[in-house]
Amino acid sequence: MEVSSNHLGDEPRDPSKNAKRSCNNCRQQKLKCDAVQSPFKACSRCRRLQKECKVEGGFRRVGKRDKYTAMQCEIDDLRRQLQAATQNNPSNGLQVLAEAAIPKEAQQIGNTKPREMGDVKLSGKSVEKLFKEYFTHYHPYLPFLDPDLAPDQYFDWSPLLGWTIIVVAARRFRQEPGLFGDLSPSYNKLLWSTISEHPQPYHVSKALCLICTWPLPSTSNPSDATYPLCGMMISIALSNILDFPVHLQFSKGRITEAEQRDRRLTWAACNIVCQCTSSAYGFPSQVNFDRLLGSNFAILAPYHIPKDLLDQLRVTQLYNALGKSLYESVSDPSGLPLEDDRAVIYSQVKASYEEVKSTLGSKISMNTEIMLLAASVQFEAFAFFIPPSSAREAAFVNLYNAACTFIGKVMDFETIHGIVLEHCTNIILQSIFSAVIVLVKLLHSSFANSINVEHGKALYNAAILAVRRMSLRNDDVCARMAVRTPQIAKDMSPGGYWESADPLDLKIRARMCVNHQYDAMWHWLTARRQEMQNRESTNAVAPQGSSAQPETELSQPAVPLDLTAAPGLIGDGFDLFNSMDWLLGDFACGPYFFTDQNSLV
Repeated sequence: MEVSSNHLGDEPRDPSKNAKRSCNNCRQQKLKCDAVQSPFKACSRCRRLQKECKVEGGFRRVGKRDKYTAMQCEIDDLRRQLQAATQNNPSNGLQVLAEAAIPKEAQQIGNTKPREMGDVKLSGKSVEKLFKEYFTHYHPYLPFLDPDLAPDQYFDWSPLLGWTIIVVAARRFRQEPGLFGDLSPSYNKLLWSTISEHPQPYHVSKALCLICTWPLPSTSNPSDATYPLCGMMISIALSNILDFPVHLQFSKGRITEAEQRDRRLTWAACNIVCQCTSSAYGFPSQVNFDRLLGSNFAILAPYHIPKDLLDQLRVTQLYNALGKSLYESVSDPSGLPLEDDRAVIYSQVKASYEEVKSTLGSKISMNTEIMLLAASVQFEAFAFFIPPSSAREAAFVNLYNAACTFIGKVMDFETIHGIVLEHCTNIILQSIFSAVIVLVKLLHSSFANSINVEHGKALYNAAILAVRRMSLRNDDVCARMAVRTPQIAKDMSPGGYWESADPLDLKIRARMCVNHQYDAMWHWLTARRQEMQNRESTNAVAPQGSSAQPETELSQPAVPLDLTAAPGLIGDGFDLFNSMDWLLGDFACGPYFFTDQNSLV
């Protein structure tokens, strides 16, 4: 037999010396491995999967049966934990199981998605903190959202809704003081771009409810879009058939019980916010409480609406009734009833107020109590239009007491809780404005002899400090109101511009329950304009023989302009004709003096 010459003289080979070993990962999967041992180079599979490539002699594969056995042991252990938990407290069983099934890393790190809008980037943790801030400090004023839902759920429903919650929460967010200012421009763009699209889900109405309850700061009436946004909010709600009972809705899919309740809550909140906004600014109401809501809310009973929300519905229904009874008469262009009927109608409205107050009882929330007291200021302000009589004097006493009670109660709640002024709603803010102007007018009128002046002055000073505290930035409505209200009081004092005028005689009569507020601010504007004209006439004539002065000197006024004499103009850029647009709006282009005209309507 011939033997191949290739193997002649060869030494016996050791199989273990030249054997090629696979890495641990490839051995586990029984795959071919191309790892190089000397010098070591990871195999292509481990490099592709970004796994650690190791070659260990003592490595043993783990069979599937062993894996299943380990998983079965873990499941049995979880079942024992669940059984022990349910025996002690049945309500905690699912929570224990859920926590045990979640990896420790997932339990430590929140799974809320990070969010970005414009130049602002928020981590998931920051989003959670802001949502917690909203549901802690703002949600109790308008409890129609679900605090148990995750932030991502609100963003999934509507990005505008999620960002609105964040923007409202950022108003007083002490952990990031500048966040609100950074978010406002981008949020404003998102707001208007969203509502310009059609159709809209009803969740957009929720966002508009929030931003109308806590509006963005504005310096002028054209830039304050709260009232127009309320109209859009109601329109979107109606287009989504929120005002129809469920069995009459034309929905392609089945509406779940949870969604039915959410729709009822949203419709109730829309009506509350819209009516509060109309009353706060003295505009006609855009709501109709008779549809679905009704007077006794029987249709809402199956949906377990929060009691505080139902109480707010009753109060806002009262707001609506007050406006219709007192300021929507067809017999006068201003909407006022005939003079002979005003005292009677006033008495009827007062009886309606007492009836609602009795229905609500004494066990109501802080917010509902403040809203009810604000309603008292609203209808008592009708005293300005009751003809001179004993009924008018009694009405002014009631108005003064209502304003003092309202401001005093707000201050009491602020003393107890410490955060009422910082987080209060727009209707509370505007009602404070209204009550302050009531005090200014009554304290500087002939009626001051019939009231406790010192008590009124103390509440007035407290209210001015409260208004300053509610300000979000230096040039917003609160900041301007805190400066201009003392000027109005000075103008009505002896030696002031309106010393000879009767503060109780209103020239503006077309702004319903806040006519006195518009009237006072109109007087302020006229006085400031008169101050400016006096300065201009003083500085217009240059001294004789001044032609030899240099041009730089000629360009300066002969008498320097003293801004300290009119602190209300400081920071306004002397935009005198627009500085009152935030309040007077459609009267900004009207006549500027009252000497040659009748009452404005």
